Amino acid sequence: DEVLRLGGRGQGSAPTAKIFVYPLPPRFNVEILRENPQCNSSMFSAEIRIHEWLMANPHARTEDPDEADYYFLPLYSTCHLTTTRDMVKKLRLDPHRYQRKIIAQALSWVSAHPEFSARLARHGG
Repeated sequence: DEVLRLGGRGQGSAPTAKIFVYPLPPRFNVEILRENPQCNSSMFSAEIRIHEWLMANPHARTEDPDEADYYFLPLYSTCHLTTTRDMVKKLRLDPHRYQRKIIAQALSWVSAHPEFSARLARHGG
């Protein structure tokens, strides 16, 4: 089996796998981060760090979804969850309701774009 090597610090070799980053609208990532900048340094920042890393490393990603081994949906759903936390707590709502909603919205966006939706269906989305 091929091993996904993301080429972290100290590794000089290029990754063996290519990742396609879906071009989601900013409302699914940067706008969420703008509303809650604490996400940048919280324990929930992994989704942001992975997205930044992929965008900064052209050897790890491909612009052509047909060449991709893996697909990344740059959706900051955990950051979105922490943004709405106070309101959710005050109203005594299910905190994951808003997280599920934004995930569904992102998947709807992908489904509305035929150039991406066929791949999502093919890969179990």
